[in-house]
Amino acid sequence: AVLALHGVILIVGGWCAVGVWRSSKYHAARGGARVWAGAAQFLVVLGAVGTVSNFFLYNLPQIQEHWLIARDRDPLGIIETQLTRDRQGLVLSGNLGVDSADKIRAVLDQEPGVQTLVLETPGGRVGEAALIARLVRERKLKTYVEGHCESACTVILIAGADRAVTANALVGFHRASFPGISPKLDEAMTDDLI
Repeated sequence: AVLALHGVILIVGGWCAVGVWRSSKYHAARGGARVWAGAAQFLVVLGAVGTVSNFFLYNLPQIQEHWLIARDRDPLGIIETQLTRDRQGLVLSGNLGVDSADKIRAVLDQEPGVQTLVLETPGGRVGEAALIARLVRERKLKTYVEGHCESACTVILIAGADRAVTANALVGFHRASFPGISPKLDEAMTDDLI
């Protein structure tokens, strides 16, 4: 859907620019002021330059990332899971890539005795972390960090019914990120995350 939306925006933007250019071209012939026709064409050129630069700065990196995700080739990979010896804990290690929440849900469905998620991850997709955090709240699971829990992992950590972190553990909160995110969208995402 995101890839299709990028395509629609480019097509509609191009169609609008061509329409304004053509309309301004014939404006003077219909009795309109040439100065307004020139101003409209100048703004079309200015808008096109802005659109092209924004495309390469923001849209293209997002399109590339979404394309990889859509083809099941998330650069982050998927979380690894391992049950503890007593089968009451589930160790999560690696990145929280697309479909990590589904994988964890499947393990929890097969292992109803799990009471604690042991987190050992540098983070990953915030959306996946939010889905896992919802699982943690629904099932009233505890969360525990012995090594490190960073980025999106912290969303899962704070969702725990009981949270524990060892003295030597590293817990790292930071702003959300995604390739090609504009500063305004970055700020909005961070506000939402907080």
